[in-house]
Amino acid sequence: MHFIRPAEDIARLILSVRTSFRDSWFCEIPPYIKSVRIKRLHMKTVKEPDGLLLTGINSAEEANSFSDENQSMRKNISVIIADDHSIFRNAAKTIIESHPQINVVAICENGLETIETAKKLQPDIVLMDINMENPDGFDTTALLQKEIPGIKVIGFSVHDEQQYVSRMLQAGAMGYITKTSPRSEIIGAILEVYSGRQYICREVRDRS
Repeated sequence: MHFIRPAEDIARLILSVRTSFRDSWFCEIPPYIKSVRIKRLHMKTVKEPDGLLLTGINSAEEANSFSDENQSMRKNISVIIADDHSIFRNAAKTIIESHPQINVVAICENGLETIETAKKLQPDIVLMDINMENPDGFDTTALLQKEIPGIKVIGFSVHDEQQYVSRMLQAGAMGYITKTSPRSEIIGAILEVYSGRQYICREVRDRS
């Protein structure tokens, strides 16, 4: 008979916790977190300013091991969120930073602010709302490619039609996710694009 070690049993219990936040983004635990192997476990509950209770895993020594793919990432992945709606900006930041190696370095509200901030901070990835103004996400993506060659952009939109995806890819984006994508897919898209692979969310692919 196979027995589960107590630490693993505790980890499974902790990872089964789901928040009651109304947005469906917060109702999944990313699979990348499930790969964490832990020696000493403690519950850690943090109350965010918006009242959301986040329950996570904290170790006296921190989580000592990740999946092979995550171990290959020697530094944090830096991300700028560009979106003109505060609810999406804040929700995306909470989701993205739930991964231990992804860090949101700035949040921008329009295209010009995004370009100037990206030139200063040189992020790995920009999560780009396509409908923001001054300029819109399409033009901002194209301008970023000229100003910062090699910067990776992921389109972030309520639209799942192919025409929007094609325009973003033509502008130089490497990925596209909708604002209804599950949290695990949002994180997965960032990891894929950071690794140099194009990623289109399942919602868009299913329409094709």
